[in-house]
Amino acid sequence: MTRWVLGVLLALGALASGWLSRYLESSAPPSRAEGREPDFFMTDFTTVAMNPQGVPGRELQAEHVVHFADTDTEELTLPRLCFRLDQPNPWCVTSERGWVSSDEETVHLLGDVHLWRKGGADGSLLDVYTRDVTVLTRTEQAHTDAAARIVGSWGVATGIGLVARLPENQVDLLSNVKTRYETKNR
Repeated sequence: MTRWVLGVLLALGALASGWLSRYLESSAPPSRAEGREPDFFMTDFTTVAMNPQGVPGRELQAEHVVHFADTDTEELTLPRLCFRLDQPNPWCVTSERGWVSSDEETVHLLGDVHLWRKGGADGSLLDVYTRDVTVLTRTEQAHTDAAARIVGSWGVATGIGLVARLPENQVDLLSNVKTRYETKNR
């Protein structure tokens, strides 16, 4: 009888240690080989890219940046990206979070996105509200498949899908476009 009890206890111990091992593996943070462990992070991050004339051309700011070595990509918290800083009315875009590709030519802005063209003391010339925007930094273009709303001094336009060509100061809604023009009483 003692052998039988000892055998059952050993079997239960083996089962418990196997379960514990699998549990600890599944709840452990991903290893560096899986690529989800960052190699560095920064807070209150700002980087400026110069244009060919040596003048600041674009600026990226974020509250928090995490870099992953295996993919050489970055995840951003509260990013703000501004283009055409050498122009009198630069373009800026903010979002809840973002992702930057390893070649820094693609920025995915995720969550609520606000794109605007700065105006002067009067504020912005144009405001665009949408979600989940992809920005191509080399060509200074942005696009989304989400619903978008454009607000300007002329009125409001809404639609589905959007392409913004910042060098041309052009923003196009792609489908289901509705526009309401507003006149100012003088």
